[in-house]
Amino acid sequence: MTEGDYFCYEMNKDEMDKWEELISDVKKSFYSIADISEIPHQVFVDILGRTTMTKEPWNGAKGYISNSGFYCVNEGDRGKLTLIYSGYSYEEAKNDMVARCAKEISYAYVTRDIKEFREKHKNQWHYCRIDDGFETTNGLTRMKSHIEEQENWVYDGEYDYRKYWFESLLFMIKRILDNKEYEHNVVYYEECMNHHAKIWKFNRKTEIFEMII
Repeated sequence: MTEGDYFCYEMNKDEMDKWEELISDVKKSFYSIADISEIPHQVFVDILGRTTMTKEPWNGAKGYISNSGFYCVNEGDRGKLTLIYSGYSYEEAKNDMVARCAKEISYAYVTRDIKEFREKHKNQWHYCRIDDGFETTNGLTRMKSHIEEQENWVYDGEYDYRKYWFESLLFMIKRILDNKEYEHNVVYYEECMNHHAKIWKFNRKTEIFEMII
């Protein structure tokens, strides 16, 4: 099957039942840890409702095909389709979906009111960029900002919301997936934090990213 075939595929009743079994398992797993997370319950409801859809708006399609397995195809800019996986087992599909949902839930948590979230955490950082509003010069509009130095900081750098994003998603993954999958994600997101400079290490005991310089 081509990417287009997967994207347009309509599951029969038995296949839909298999898909519903998977998403019910995924949702139940997340709701079981919602009460021990800092993330508001409504964020779980909103994001899980969208990310477990078979046809997710502006993002592609997911589902199950008998005698083949689970599949996922993404729809990119200008309608370009990319096959993410096909022929996945139940466990493989669950691992992928849990990781995807955790990423989306935690991202929504730290960005839905990004200014309020930054204000809450900015004193942990040596520097924080403050927005000064928009300025129009010669017909061009741009955002003005300035850097403020914070007192009693913990992290000798500029505020980076990715720290809280990645810590939150790893918190969820640790409590839903097995240790092998958790370690795989820890390594991946540690690499993401160190994209520009190798200054971060994830502490598995405290479950936070720490600066190593």
